[in-house]
Amino acid sequence: MVDVATWSTTTNYLKVIDRHNEQMVSAYITNGGIKFLILHDNRNEEGIKNFCTEVHELYIKLILNPFYIPGTKIENKEFDLRIKNLARRYLGFNTA
Repeated sequence: MVDVATWSTTTNYLKVIDRHNEQMVSAYITNGGIKFLILHDNRNEEGIKNFCTEVHELYIKLILNPFYIPGTKIENKEFDLRIKNLARRYLGFNTA
């Protein structure tokens, strides 16, 4: 679904591309082809777009780190904390 939606727009944020049960799947694709998928149950297009844009910026900073090995699992507590803070701010998630 992400690949199909990619061809229908020129933006990185692909909006809602599919549904799973009662929830929606939104997608964001970077210029390098990395896909961010979010499963959510409410329509908050602007919040999701802003969240994905900031996650993209954090991801770029992470992969520019000379100690990060591309393609490996991201096990960085600071990265995880920043993602949770963004989810709290833009998506209203109460992350612990």
